[in-house]
Amino acid sequence: MADRRSPAGVFADIVSRITALERRISPLPTRLGARGMEVTDLDEALEYGTYWARVSAANNPVGNIALVEVFPYGPEDPGYHRIMQEARFPTITSSNQIKTWRRVLDVANGTWTPWVEVSQAIIDAVPNPAWGDVTGKPSSFPSTWSDVSGKPSTFPSTWGDVSGKPSTFPPSAHTQPWGDVTSKPSTFTPSAHTHAASDIASGTFAAARLPASTESAIGGIEIATQAEVNAGTDNTRAVTPSKLRNSANIPWAMAAGITTTPSSGYQTVTFPSGRFSQPPVVTATNGAPSVVTISRVVNVTTTSFQVGTWTVAGTQINGRDVMWTAVQMSSGSGPG
Repeated sequence: MADRRSPAGVFADIVSRITALERRISPLPTRLGARGMEVTDLDEALEYGTYWARVSAANNPVGNIALVEVFPYGPEDPGYHRIMQEARFPTITSSNQIKTWRRVLDVANGTWTPWVEVSQAIIDAVPNPAWGDVTGKPSSFPSTWSDVSGKPSTFPSTWGDVSGKPSTFPPSAHTQPWGDVTSKPSTFTPSAHTHAASDIASGTFAAARLPASTESAIGGIEIATQAEVNAGTDNTRAVTPSKLRNSANIPWAMAAGITTTPSSGYQTVTFPSGRFSQPPVVTATNGAPSVVTISRVVNVTTTSFQVGTWTVAGTQINGRDVMWTAVQMSSGSGPG
């Protein structure tokens, strides 16, 4: 009995099926006969059945003698009905190989799809070859570890025993969430470095970092001591209002003015408010130099004094202009 996987078996199977139909249908159409019907153009094989075509047949995809089966499928409605053709041919190089092509006809518009090679069946002539028929097999197979050839003499058991390994394993470029980093310090002390002055937005510069102050440029300057202000020779330190007022070179407070003596007694003169902290030294002179007079100052306090005018002979003169000057030399004393 022929192997159903071989070309002869396939053909015998088809013949067997057709023969069975012949017993049931009489007379049998030629296309369903035991040997099928020959067609010269596969476009004309439209009815269900088995056909064969020579190499010269039109629309033969095989390029050789082809066995063709036709399978109508789909509803009988012409708008959906299809016809499928399947062509087979054993290859020239081996009778155990069969190539298959398929195409479909749309009955409604009479259009065929292109032939498509769908399979290449490999049929073994000897499905279960004997061991002696197998070629290229080794002459022997090792059965124990000692029989295995080409194996290494030793296998490293620790990392230190592994030879040829790289000294470092640079990681590929990647990112890591900050929360996944363990053992990170709570603070990060910066390394020694410097900043330009323009980068500093807060804090105070050390005096050594400040530029010197000049008459044309703003810079750092030292406050002069009272002794330095009194000496009056330093030209690099600054004088504050307090030290200026307490300088030994100028009065601590001064006032001046002109008053007119009354018809009798003394004229009271009041100093500007808060000017003096100690009774000042008051000097009065005649406001009319053409007349020789003597001005007398009495009752000097921090807020006022009295003045009167007399002739050289000692007679009081009234209605005379008197120019006066009051000077307090230091914060604790009028004279000084």
